[in-house]
Amino acid sequence: MNFADRSIMLRAASRPWLVVALLIAAASPTRAQEPDGTGLMVSAAVGRSRYALDCVGPFVCVQPSGRSSKVGVGYQFGTFGVEAWYMNFGRSEAFDTFGLEPPSDRVQIQAAVLDAAWRWRWDRLEAALRAGLASVHHRRTRDTSTRRLSPHFGLGLGWALTPKVTLELGWDITNGEGSTGYGTTVKANSVALRVPL
Repeated sequence: MNFADRSIMLRAASRPWLVVALLIAAASPTRAQEPDGTGLMVSAAVGRSRYALDCVGPFVCVQPSGRSSKVGVGYQFGTFGVEAWYMNFGRSEAFDTFGLEPPSDRVQIQAAVLDAAWRWRWDRLEAALRAGLASVHHRRTRDTSTRRLSPHFGLGLGWALTPKVTLELGWDITNGEGSTGYGTTVKANSVALRVPL
């Protein structure tokens, strides 16, 4: 493997959406199969989130992380489907400039999400693309709690463990905003199990 090939692989590994895009492109010469399981499905996932905060006061603009979880139900019509999710991106803490004092700025985002979803399968490998709207509940210590509609975008890379059970690595992104205009973008990586009903 030459230096150029190694550089491309490292860049792909650091960007989940790029990994999915490369897999789809690599498989495009062969016809993608329709997902075997059409109908109603449920999913549950756990993972880690990363918050990108607008600075408030004398705080470092860090990207604190938290524990995330999500549960969802969807209906698949073949390649196309619709999904509804509840996502909790976890609570995260910001510290003072020197990191010497207890946390004094906390942020948490929860969201109810409605997505359109597309799935493509090649044998046991599956790629998923999601796009929709999220009703985001944004809570932050130095701001009032607010709710707003925000876009949601997600990617998934799945592997069929059995004909009915799929393990999926997922990536989600959405954002919230407080009443004072300070915004928060949150991304999450997760591991999910999906089964039909």
